[in-house]
Amino acid sequence: MRISRAAYCACSNHALKDLGGLLGAPRRNPQHGSASLAAACVEGRTALVRVRHAAPARLLPMQPAAIDRSGAAWCALGSFGGGLLGGDAVDLTLSVGCGASLALVTQASTKVYRTKRDCQPARQNLEANVAAGGLLVVAPDPLVPFADSSYAQRLRFCLESGEMPASIVVVDWLGSGRVATGERWAFRRYSSRAELFWKQDGVSQTERADLVESLVIEAGDEPNSMGSFDSAVNVIVAGPRGLDVAARLHKAAMRLASRSGARIRNGADLDDFQLPEISGKLTMGVTSGKQRQSDALTGSVTVARLMAEKSEDVYRVLHSCLDPLARELGVAPYSDRIHGHGLMPQVTGSWIAKEKEKKQTSTNPSTVLASSPQATCHNPQDYNAAALSFMQQMALCQLTDATLPTGGFAHSAGLEAADQLGLLGVRDAPDSYDKVKEFILSLARSNNRLHGTFVIGAHHLVSSAVVASEETESKLLERWQELDSMLHAHLATNEVASRASSHQGAGVARVARSWVGQQCMPRNGHTATVFGLLSAKLGLPVEVAVHAFAYCGVRDAVSAAVRLNLVGPLRAVELQSSILAELTHDLLRSSREVAFAKDFDGIRTLMESAAGCAPLVDVAQAAHDLLEARLFLT
Repeated sequence: MRISRAAYCACSNHALKDLGGLLGAPRRNPQHGSASLAAACVEGRTALVRVRHAAPARLLPMQPAAIDRSGAAWCALGSFGGGLLGGDAVDLTLSVGCGASLALVTQASTKVYRTKRDCQPARQNLEANVAAGGLLVVAPDPLVPFADSSYAQRLRFCLESGEMPASIVVVDWLGSGRVATGERWAFRRYSSRAELFWKQDGVSQTERADLVESLVIEAGDEPNSMGSFDSAVNVIVAGPRGLDVAARLHKAAMRLASRSGARIRNGADLDDFQLPEISGKLTMGVTSGKQRQSDALTGSVTVARLMAEKSEDVYRVLHSCLDPLARELGVAPYSDRIHGHGLMPQVTGSWIAKEKEKKQTSTNPSTVLASSPQATCHNPQDYNAAALSFMQQMALCQLTDATLPTGGFAHSAGLEAADQLGLLGVRDAPDSYDKVKEFILSLARSNNRLHGTFVIGAHHLVSSAVVASEETESKLLERWQELDSMLHAHLATNEVASRASSHQGAGVARVARSWVGQQCMPRNGHTATVFGLLSAKLGLPVEVAVHAFAYCGVRDAVSAAVRLNLVGPLRAVELQSSILAELTHDLLRSSREVAFAKDFDGIRTLMESAAGCAPLVDVAQAAHDLLEARLFLT
């Protein structure tokens, strides 16, 4: 029997489409779904009074016996297709009434398939309103982005304050991808922004978020910045009903730091907490702090950051830390994800010593992030930096002078904690120099994308037409204060980094007030916003200001590495030069962002895109206050 060529091609196309579905590319059009879930206290028990969903989202109420006895409500979020395609969008709305308790979990890991030719990302938006005395727990399984996938999420939590404030415990878990198939951090782009608002009588205290946790990881970012870790987890705890969870997160971080060989503070308080059994490398940092306007927040907000090699270890640690929620919810989150039981055995030495016995193998090239920036050549003329006058050159030299009394050398930017936690490997090992370089490079990139954006914003308040000629300096400082508060919202989730930025910012402001005049500069603020304002007052172009800020950050971090004896003074010169050279791609990107800030609304829009890109650096910085023996303030 003979088959025509057209029929053969048609059969082949159908076979290829079926094969594509088997390989992880479902054959359906993108969908815009929604889900709405409301919980209220009815006769002393929490009831789900609204459950509504549309594909690709799916809500599944859960009522096991233990949950039913507790009077709480549980619901699982799933999807009809097992994951999200490029272009899919899900809008989820949660409402928790006064005194109600709601737990939102997932059926399994959330898969994000590769994007299509239009490169549209999969999106998820969550907006939650929690009334006074209410408790919302969001405890999902990890997000698993496939190679060449793009994903963006925005989480917004509005909490009622008052005598009995609302409470939340939120887990945000990013996996590296399909590790079993050789995909590690191979996605195209990941973007996450979590905002927390406190409101009084149903009205937010300010239009700006009180706290912001923002992270953007793109193809081309340094893949080695993740090391051997395959999970990046953030846990946000706020409100009185989460205090026990916050306490256990602190104790877990201390136990893990001690396990890594670091000398920790307040070790006597850990007798009532033991780590579960952990089989891989895991590091954790925890900070608690308030927003600068203390009346806007009721109590402190605790943010824990965790990086782990194995997902099973994350499940165990999260289950142990969230165990106090069993009293509120009937069952502790992740109880059904734990396989086997046991406590972490006491170790006489750290796992760092064991690293000496292992031979570190290089990562498979196919498993790293695509399009490494080192592979892209840039023409030095692309910088197009404006020619500086003699006075501008002198001002730039003085602004970046290491002897400028700003207090920058009192902070290690997370290097000291990373060293004690073993994140930089074993000292004097053949790869120790490379690990220090990778850490500082990741730090510099993250600082440039978050803090560098605010340098641009503060500079434009003076250098552009944002402030008209008839407006006074007080109006300028008022708008600058709003910008500084936006940066503080980002740093409020990492109290150590916030403290370092505030201390150095106060030092820069003190110098600036005697340099350009007291009426022109604030008394204190964060380093990036004060630096941008001062650079504009000195007449430096905005591109030069961003480059100078990046240089100072790298210089201070390399100086910290020298004083920690991680590198020698001569090798540090080479280290600083190579890091600045590899930072070229990001500095060019910052220069392109300058065009967006044409007015104050444009500045606000630009600031909303600011985000860090180095979760491992954030973990190290957050762990600094756990250390007993410290050379640096932060």
